[in-house]
Amino acid sequence: MKINYQGEEGYFYKYEHAAFTTDSVVFGFDGKELSVLLIQRKSDTYDGCWAFPGGFLNMSEDADECARRELAEETNAVDISLSQFRMFSAPGRDPRERVVTMVYIGLVRKGDYDKVLRADTDAQDVAWFPLDEAMAMSLAFDHNLILVEAYAELRRRLRYTDLAFHLLDEKFTINDLRNVCEVINNEEYDVRNFHKKITGARFIEKTGEQGEPVHNKRPDLYSFREEAFVEERAAAQKFPFDF
Repeated sequence: MKINYQGEEGYFYKYEHAAFTTDSVVFGFDGKELSVLLIQRKSDTYDGCWAFPGGFLNMSEDADECARRELAEETNAVDISLSQFRMFSAPGRDPRERVVTMVYIGLVRKGDYDKVLRADTDAQDVAWFPLDEAMAMSLAFDHNLILVEAYAELRRRLRYTDLAFHLLDEKFTINDLRNVCEVINNEEYDVRNFHKKITGARFIEKTGEQGEPVHNKRPDLYSFREEAFVEERAAAQKFPFDF
């Protein structure tokens, strides 16, 4: 039987075992492009390289707490909604020791955090990088692979969740919503088809107000109905943002 022991210096285990970390892939939307939040490491491992905010799990916290703490410590960004994506556990992914990491994904309006960011602890700098630029960088550890897979997951979540509406004001135009989908998916939608499908859905409704003029015409403003979205998604054969 394998046994955990507790001695005067804490817990130890008589067989080799892995350490546990969390990493947070935070995407930022500014209305025109998608960016990713990176920190420049200040460490004896990958010193000066850019990476995702993250670090080792403390004995007194769970993984969610670790992800929020490390993100706050290294970037000064708090109150970002993070959700678990998946585990990365390939042997050799960390040169220091056998390390398994749980990756989290967040999506925010970039402008809400531009004045908040500040590097601290084992980060010497923190910055937003356009997604294409970050993809081309040589990131620390296996973070290039993580970024590719996290972005694919973000696009997948756009199809079946209310993710797009988190980047909009309470009242928005159909063009605002289409722009979010186009930026995240990095592809253009047919304007008429998008308008027809979305306005035919029960999960948005007209507010009776109009937005700023576009080509001398004021577009209708809509609001999001979360309960109707859940019901319609459950009943539909296709996800709401499949076209």
